[in-house]
Amino acid sequence: MSLYNNIEKIKYSKNTSEVVNLKEYILFENEREEIKYIVFKFSNEVNQQLLGMEFEVSQYNLDGALIETSIVIYDKVLAKANEDFVPNAKLKVNYGCKTISVRLLKAAFDKFLWNEGEYEDNSYKFDHYYRDEHAQKPAPAPAPVQQEEKPKKEKKKKIGKKFELKQQTRKNIARFPAFFLALIFIAVSAFVGVSLYLFERDSKRFTIDGFKLCIAYGKNVSIYGYVGNDKVVEIPQTLGEYYVITIESGAFTDCKMERVEINASLTIEPRAFVNCKKLKVIYSSEDVKIRIGGVGDPADICKGCSPELLLNII
Repeated sequence: MSLYNNIEKIKYSKNTSEVVNLKEYILFENEREEIKYIVFKFSNEVNQQLLGMEFEVSQYNLDGALIETSIVIYDKVLAKANEDFVPNAKLKVNYGCKTISVRLLKAAFDKFLWNEGEYEDNSYKFDHYYRDEHAQKPAPAPAPVQQEEKPKKEKKKKIGKKFELKQQTRKNIARFPAFFLALIFIAVSAFVGVSLYLFERDSKRFTIDGFKLCIAYGKNVSIYGYVGNDKVVEIPQTLGEYYVITIESGAFTDCKMERVEINASLTIEPRAFVNCKKLKVIYSSEDVKIRIGGVGDPADICKGCSPELLLNII
C-alpha cells in the first residue's frame, strides 16, 4: 500500500513575478494519517544564478475560502540561470487544503536582490560603474622648473668580491620564483580538478521522502540510501518528477523496516537489503529484475535479514 493514496500534479498560471515563477506543484495526500505535503517546481527567469528566495503561500479549501497564509524561505537554493528547479524540501500544508496561491517576496541573485518588485544591488551599486568609469581625471600639475645643476663627477665603482657575491645571489633568486610558481600552478590545478569532480557528483545527488537518489540519466534515478524510520516502506514508480529504475547495492543497509512494497518496474542490485534484521516481507506489484551477485542466488539481495523473510517478487 502506498504511503500516499493520492498524488496530484497541478499546473500554476497565476504568476506576476518576472524573475522567479512557479510552474507547477505536486500535492501528496496521506488519507489515513490526514497529512498533506506540497513539492514545488519553479523556473528561474533571470540570466543569473539564483541564491535564495522568500515567498508567501496562501491555502484555500474546496469552497475557495482562505484557510491560512504562511511565509516560506529557501536560503540555500542554487538554481542556474534560466533553468527550472525543484527545491530539495517539501511543505506541509493543512489537510483541508485543495488549492494554493503563491506570491514571491524576495529573490537573491549573483548581482542583485529582487524585493517585491524593486531591484537592489546585491554586491556593488550599479550607478557607481558609470560614475567611476567616466569620472574626470584632474589635470596634471605643471612640472616645476628645474634649475641647471652643475655636473657631478662620477665616482669610480670598485669591483671586488662583495659585488660578485651580490650578482650570484641575484641569479639564485631569479630562478626560485619560477620553480615556486610552477608548484602553485600544480596545486591550484589539482584543487580545481577535485572541486569540479565533487561538484558534478554532488549536484546529481538529492533526497526525496527519505530516499537518497542519484540521477542515472535524464529524469531516471537510482536509490542509493534511505534515512526514514517507517516500518512499511513503499517504493513508488516516481518520486517527485523522477522515475525510479534501480535500487543500488547497500541502499537499505541496517534499516529497521519490517516490510518493503515495490510498486515500480526496476532493477535490484545484489545486497540491496543487507543486515535488515526486522525485514520479513519484500513484495512487488510490478515486474522487478534482480541482478544476481557472486553467490548466484536471488536471495542475495537481502543477505543478513530475518530468517522468516518472505521474498515475493514478480
